[in-house]
Amino acid sequence: MPNIIGKNINLRLVEIKDAEFILNLRLKKGEFLSATNPNLTEQENWIKSYKKREELKEEYYFIIENKNGLRAGTLRLYNIDYKTKKSTFGSFIVDREIEYTHKLSAFEAMNLIFGFAFKKLSLNNCFFCNQKNNHKANDFYIRFGAKIIKEDDMDYFYNFSIDDYHNLENKI
Repeated sequence: MPNIIGKNINLRLVEIKDAEFILNLRLKKGEFLSATNPNLTEQENWIKSYKKREELKEEYYFIIENKNGLRAGTLRLYNIDYKTKKSTFGSFIVDREIEYTHKLSAFEAMNLIFGFAFKKLSLNNCFFCNQKNNHKANDFYIRFGAKIIKEDDMDYFYNFSIDDYHNLENKI
């Protein structure tokens, strides 16, 4: 599968060589992420396992790169269900401290991944959750057009639909 090319960033599929970058990124930006084991070998093994799911088209895990090829983040589609045309979106981390990473990289990365989900995979809905206390990310998701569909004590649960994507396309 080819890279997804954007204006300021590109998305490429994760490789085992990205394990150290991903591990460091998760440890650095981990305040709102699920627990991360700091063992590099375990991260490499997780990627090997993921690559099997990728081959089966069950999951796609991308590295966000700026136009100079510097890795700037990650994002992922998983739990892909082609019958119900839905998936889960997650593992979304952008390190804006990476040199030459455009300030709109997070917006562009989401636009690219949802374009891939809706146009290439023919999905209709992408679901995700985010901790309530991650105010900056929640504000971003709402501005992007995601809808809160439920909540619990700790998390908001979002849906971003193909209709939301088309509405966003009309605004860009």
